Amino acid sequence: MENDKGQLVELYVPRKCSATNRIIKAKDHASVQINIANVDEEGRAIAGSNTTYALAGHIRGRGEADDSLNRLAQQDGLLKNVDFPENKILAAPDSGFPDVFNSGVFLLKPNLVDYYNLLALVNSASLEISFDGADQGLLNQYFNSQPDWVTDLLNAHTNNIEFVNTTKSSNWVQLPFLYNTTPSAQYEYLPAYKYFANPIENKVNDEQTNFDHQSQLDSTNETLNRYHSAAFNYYDGPDTQVKLVHFIGPFKPWTSSSKEGIFTNWWQIWDEKFNGKSIDSVIFDQGNYIFSQDSPTEFDEQIDDVLEEIEQVATTHQEMDVSKPADLCDPKYYQHIPGISQSADSTWDPAKEPPPKSETLKDPPFIEDFKPIC
Repeated sequence: MENDKGQLVELYVPRKCSATNRIIKAKDHASVQINIANVDEEGRAIAGSNTTYALAGHIRGRGEADDSLNRLAQQDGLLKNVDFPENKILAAPDSGFPDVFNSGVFLLKPNLVDYYNLLALVNSASLEISFDGADQGLLNQYFNSQPDWVTDLLNAHTNNIEFVNTTKSSNWVQLPFLYNTTPSAQYEYLPAYKYFANPIENKVNDEQTNFDHQSQLDSTNETLNRYHSAAFNYYDGPDTQVKLVHFIGPFKPWTSSSKEGIFTNWWQIWDEKFNGKSIDSVIFDQGNYIFSQDSPTEFDEQIDDVLEEIEQVATTHQEMDVSKPADLCDPKYYQHIPGISQSADSTWDPAKEPPPKSETLKDPPFIEDFKPIC
């Protein structure tokens, strides 16, 4: 996207995960993650509006050029010279349910037709606005409501796959998973599983079936976990073809105490751009906020109000409502504490070894004649 000063800006709409609000100034463009609101006809923010679905309205209000997002993707030589129609969206498949795309990275051409159609979908009372409650569900319901191209082909009374592109109803153009790689062996996209379990009514309803989704999910995770350590090594090798790594869920490089392993490259770039500054000092210490260049530019001076908004969002304390079961599953209410050692009992395999022996009770140092009572 371009701002009024003509400088290239990457805009990320934060989803419901423990992402840290931050601003990172890169080579010749800025990367800004903020909460944004819907806008009116003149591009002014609407108070109290839903921030999740504001991207199309924001672009329309600013009147951006159609090729701005395409040039953004070309910034580092990725997707160079890619051309596509306005009604298409380019995105990589979601690792938890590959028949839908992950909205962490996508490419589209903003236009009024898609904007008003998305707005109508949001305002529709007959359908669930988003099957996952966020932007990914909404965008898939609009661009990719029917991912089954096989059914589309057969309904067109042909079995020739050469006609797939003319018979399929989905407007999703699939990017390779390499462009949005998720380093997780346990992540499954449960909202999509529930949504496509009942595609006819186009809504999620857990009470319609007695099938134990959680039991199946736990079993799948247990199987996938066996491959975790092996797959993990391929994301950061010297000859990797991965173009972009997407850290989903609560475990982010900037929330981890470790700067090693798969987080190494992220921290190297951070230290290079911010000269070893801590994340907190960059976000909250506005007086000493410094970009990677030696002197502030005109664009830097225009960013103060964005920093103020980020600080307000980041410092807002949200109490957990225990009356809502969904809050108990939200990772933002929990803290990952690594390094907890397992007990001997928890690691015992009864099929291969005898029960672990209990530790011998030692006398307390302050009792001289301690004897066990039989």
